[in-house]
This record gives sequence, C-alpha cells and structure tokens, in this order.
Amino acid sequence: MTVTIHINGRKERVRSGLIAVGELYRIADSGEKIIFLNREDDIDIPLLPSEHLVVRGEEQFVLGESSIENNPSLRNAIRPEFNGTRDLTLPTAKITGKTLKERDEKFPQGRLFVDISDGADIEIADDIVLVVQDADSYFIIPPPTDGEKEAIDVEECGKYERRPPRGHKYRIRIDGEKYIVGSTEITGTEILTLVEKNPAEWSLNQKLHGGRRIRIEPNETVNLAQCGIERFETVRRQAQQGNG
Repeated sequence: MTVTIHINGRKERVRSGLIAVGELYRIADSGEKIIFLNREDDIDIPLLPSEHLVVRGEEQFVLGESSIENNPSLRNAIRPEFNGTRDLTLPTAKITGKTLKERDEKFPQGRLFVDISDGADIEIADDIVLVVQDADSYFIIPPPTDGEKEAIDVEECGKYERRPPRGHKYRIRIDGEKYIVGSTEITGTEILTLVEKNPAEWSLNQKLHGGRRIRIEPNETVNLAQCGIERFETVRRQAQQGNG
C-alpha cells in the first residue's frame, strides 16, 4: 500500500511499512543537504541513508544542514510498543536491532519483528539501525530451538504468550508431530488433512496456553498469528448408535 509523506512541504507517495532512508534521499533529491524527521515539540532527528524507519503516512521530513549530533538526546523519551506494552523508554531515537532485542529479558537472542498493521510483519536483522517512533510496535519471539528459521514455531510462541508474526510460514504441532503451514490462516479440515484424517471420523481441538482446549470445527478458520496457541489434538468421533 502506498501512503503520502511530506518532504519540505511537498507531498510524495511511498510504500508503507519499513523503508530504507536511502529511498527518501532518492525521492527528495536533496543534494548535499540532510533529511530530518520533523518531530513536534522535540528535537528533529537527522537521518542517514543506511538507516530504516517505519512509514505509516503523513510523516513530515525537512531538509537542512546537520548542526547536531547523529543521534541526539531527546527532551521526551520515545515509548514504542514493545512486546505488547509501552514500558520501554528510549532516550534517543536510533537503535540497532541487536540492541533493541537485548532490552527483552527473556529472549535477548530471539527474533525481532516490527508490527506492520496492513501487511506481513517484518523481521529486523541485528545490524539494521532503526529510527524508532512512538507509533512503532516491535515484538520478539523465542529463537528456533533447532536452528531452523524457515518457519515460526507456533508452540514456542504460545508457551511464552508471544504473538507469532503475520504473513510467514508456521510450524505447528498436531498429535505430537510438527508440520509446516504456508499461510497465516488454515481451516480445521486443512489441519486434519495434514495428518490424513477424515473430518467425518475425527474432531480437532486447539490447546491454548494455560491448558484450555477449544473445539475447532471443520469449516472454522484458525489464525496462526494469534497469541497463545500451543498445539492441536485429534479425537476420534464416537460412532452414532443405530435405532435398532
């Protein structure tokens, strides 16, 4: 999706989500000038082409001469959403993916994602420099237990009540075995098909964090990016008795 941003009062269209600042320099054709993120009631942030930030639309950027340090201390700390809360405070706007991960006491070696509301969540590499804004939302999921990063392990996320990222491949556990699913949403019938079981003969339960189980009907859709899912279990349906 494309959105409108403003550079020196001029409207420009860019794609929303995580973008490289170098793209803003290309659009602005700034010459020798520096692009700043314009922040009301606080210090404007100078941006370097190698840095990244999340664009949602209507951001204000200005061109100018760099007269302040690259990562200035702010008058008001930035408070992005981090793992579902706003307890994190950042006295400066720029931080590497690795340093941001290390703010998570449980999973400092986990996988860092930025929440993209209108698309797939994006994983952030350790060496990426982020320009963080208050409207941003970041979350960390457990690192893969087997070193395999192809798919998100739904069970591991569920154990620690971390929401799996949207728009990725997922590893789900059904009756003790793990299977790879290529989409965020899957029906009860499709889950049963993975274990070669007929919905007419087998029912499906979803186990949530804390031990609660809910029945998933064959035509019901499960969102694998939902927080708290641990695994799925199949149960043979009882044969109905005839009338004699």
